[in-house]
Amino acid sequence: MNRFQLTPLVAALVVAGLARAAAPASTQLPTGGSVVAGAATIASTVSASSASMTITQSSQRAVVDWTRFDVGSAAQVNFVQPSASSVTLNRVLSSDPSQIFGRISANGQVFLTNPSGVYFAPGSSVDVGGLVATTHSISNDAFMAGSNSFSRNGSTGTVHNEGTLTAALGGYIALLAPTVRNQGVAVARMGTVAMAAGETFTLQIDGASALTGLEVTASTVASLVDNGLAVQAPGGLIILSAQALERVQGGVVNNSGVLQANGLVNDGGRIMLRASNRISHSGSITADAAGTGKGGTVTL
Repeated sequence: MNRFQLTPLVAALVVAGLARAAAPASTQLPTGGSVVAGAATIASTVSASSASMTITQSSQRAVVDWTRFDVGSAAQVNFVQPSASSVTLNRVLSSDPSQIFGRISANGQVFLTNPSGVYFAPGSSVDVGGLVATTHSISNDAFMAGSNSFSRNGSTGTVHNEGTLTAALGGYIALLAPTVRNQGVAVARMGTVAMAAGETFTLQIDGASALTGLEVTASTVASLVDNGLAVQAPGGLIILSAQALERVQGGVVNNSGVLQANGLVNDGGRIMLRASNRISHSGSITADAAGTGKGGTVTL
């Protein structure tokens, strides 16, 4: 049975940050891209001062394996997809974390999986229909069949955001790993922002490409979700969940920043904090209504 406890900020929290290497070159683009399922093409242009890459997808789902997926501060990666419900799975094969210092855009949904971790640097931006950044994995067959379930498979990396992650109206941002840290901004208007730590994740994405729920199973390693800046889902849903099997391993949710799901037009949204061990809160949580609408809900 999960044990929930709301406490002041626990100074003794041990948080393992993403071990970052030197920043990539300003014009760095992802390398070694190979389309292994579905249909897509990859084209890039690099100059002395800027770089761009366009992945043009013609199937509803596609899988691209990358040797590395780093984006320099003067670089941008654009996904051009058939529709908002289209998904591109980007699997990173390197033993190094992905470092995003530039810009990623998509009219559909982008999944980025790297067992070594994903880092969004200050000044980076992601503007997509939906984003999953995770250390967990999914097979080609399962993904192409429509699955949105990911397993840890031994990964111990961190997903760390210090940039600005923005989903389209009604879209979603999902950061999933054994350790998730947000020291940037994540925004999903009328949509969902989910940050979760656990062994497996199953995303419930409906026909309108909205993330309506997230199932998290308990991990055999320590699980931490730490929000230190801003998570905003006006009129939508915010989920913070950390699940671990053993109390000594810990499943901890820490909020010292802002969680805001105020009403965008009418009623307030929903905020859900779940932890198998401890919830620590010293920040701000609001789910107020707009105008004469009903206030939202906060569930601990």
